[in-house]
Amino acid sequence: MISFTLGFRKVGKVEMRRDKRFFEPTLSVEIDDYRYDTENWSLGGLLLRNYDGRFFSNMLVLVHIKVKGDTRDQRVQSVVSVEARVVRNDRQKRLLALKFVKLTPAAIRFLERSYLAHRNRVR
Repeated sequence: MISFTLGFRKVGKVEMRRDKRFFEPTLSVEIDDYRYDTENWSLGGLLLRNYDGRFFSNMLVLVHIKVKGDTRDQRVQSVVSVEARVVRNDRQKRLLALKFVKLTPAAIRFLERSYLAHRNRVR
């Protein structure tokens, strides 16, 4: 297993986040039958775009995550469900920030495999 939670530096300034942010692959996230795509994501949480004002700060939500456009064989786990807390909702920019309450080992493996599969396709 690869760890994405080690501290890291961003060129020119120190990045104060615990987890590295990823912009690709884009994840498709479903919450209460509403679908959003990620602006960015990490093992700490998700930043969703096209937010429409349905969720409020500190609210607990169950999110179902898959890689956008994923057409893998149905025998392979292609969706993972995780409980998250709303930490910020920006209605002007239409962004919703979620922090994972607790990632299961299966969820961590899913996110790592999704990132590595995307990285290998891009090379």
